[in-house]
Amino acid sequence: VLAESSEEKEEGRRRKESTVACRYSIQRRTKNTQMDGRIPRKKRRVLAESSESPGKNSPSNKTSAKIKKAPRKKNGNCKHAGGTKPRGQQPKKGKKKAAPDVPKGDKDALCGVNLSSDDVTARDVSSSLIRLLPAGATASSAVAKKLLRSFPLVIQQLEGNSSALARANLSEGMRRPIAFCDSTIFLPDDTFSMVLQCLNGRELVKASAVCKSWLASSRDVKLWETLDSTSGLTNKSKNLNMTLLLKTLKRPQFANIKNLALPRNVKLGKQGVKQIGKILPNLESLDFGFSLFSGGPQITDEELVSIVNTLPNLSGLATDMWKVSNRGLDQLATTMNERLVSLKIKGDVFSRHYLSDQTMRVIATNCHNLKSFTYKLESFGCYSRLFDGLSDNGILALVRGCRKLESLELINAKRVKAACFVTIRDTVAADENAYALRSIKVTGRNYTVTGYPFVVEDVPDAPEDPPTPMGGAHMFNPAFFMMFGVPVGEIQF
Repeated sequence: VLAESSEEKEEGRRRKESTVACRYSIQRRTKNTQMDGRIPRKKRRVLAESSESPGKNSPSNKTSAKIKKAPRKKNGNCKHAGGTKPRGQQPKKGKKKAAPDVPKGDKDALCGVNLSSDDVTARDVSSSLIRLLPAGATASSAVAKKLLRSFPLVIQQLEGNSSALARANLSEGMRRPIAFCDSTIFLPDDTFSMVLQCLNGRELVKASAVCKSWLASSRDVKLWETLDSTSGLTNKSKNLNMTLLLKTLKRPQFANIKNLALPRNVKLGKQGVKQIGKILPNLESLDFGFSLFSGGPQITDEELVSIVNTLPNLSGLATDMWKVSNRGLDQLATTMNERLVSLKIKGDVFSRHYLSDQTMRVIATNCHNLKSFTYKLESFGCYSRLFDGLSDNGILALVRGCRKLESLELINAKRVKAACFVTIRDTVAADENAYALRSIKVTGRNYTVTGYPFVVEDVPDAPEDPPTPMGGAHMFNPAFFMMFGVPVGEIQF
């Protein structure tokens, strides 16, 4: 029984090999016949040998017999001869398959769709396109692939038409004067540009829809030096990714952007930073989530340092500390050195990343040209005084080290007391020529600093800082669990 089963398996294997050889011989014979008009002798011999194993009546044996009967023509210049053909008359390597015929009714159905009609929906258009395909066509069929490859070409053509129309409107608007009312009053372009400088980005977009001349004036590069959320660069629908952002920044009116605030929910990456540096060579200030409530780019320490190295003209930086630590800020101050002019930092109460006095000393030591500094904490969240490392010593070190500092702003800095600003007032008043500090703004505390010379006053109605509740901030504080000997790594929130 075992012998008979092994023989049956061997016979089945031979039949399978013969079938494969037969198919291969038929395909190669057809292809070579189309290309050269004959099959080479060496290839015929291989095919004949591979088909000798089956019986006499097998299909592969018949195929090999037919192949052997193929006559070999002498070398010459005939149409299908194997010899060298005259120059410019080489045989064609293959013929393109003709596209399947589409019934005339289906073509008329597609042409009969009126896209401008309100009754026609996207489903109607897709149904008309499906009728162009043969019955039973799938996404892997050749005809369907042709249809799918046509969609990007349609999009490209429509974008080209939009660009051409925008250029035409812009050139036509530049030739027209700025007219008001009954077209008897004309305003010079320079004067009208000064008027438009009083508008923000959203208002400029609305003004550009008035007429073609206003459109041309609103696209002046001088009007678009700042691009942020107030200018209309938002991502509330989360449809804006890095590719669309780069495509937006390539518009002509954004060629001279100096201040850029990235929108929320956009993943930056190293390649994105390099592309931004190429598109905006004059970029001076970059915001990574300082002005956003939440959902910023959330860069890390390594990405922060790479951004500074990639953008050589960068002199101002604003970032949150969701993933940025004091170590990253130390590297930032050491890398930018004298180049840093403006710095804005937002501490994060959820990730326990607060600014420390040691980082303030590093900034004061390396960044002597710093002119503006802002630090803020959100008024909500689980604030922890244990992790908040910014105190009076850090602020005093910054003021004494950065003599060119002109503006200082602190928002909800819980550990900075009023006595710190009294010391700063006395220090600056003692040598006004050595210190450029003329503006101090304190928010969220029970005292205020106003005017120059600085006047420190208590706010009588402001509540005192409440003590940290055990059930609030300490429930998210690792030190709270360590006091009771609970491993922090085993607790998952």
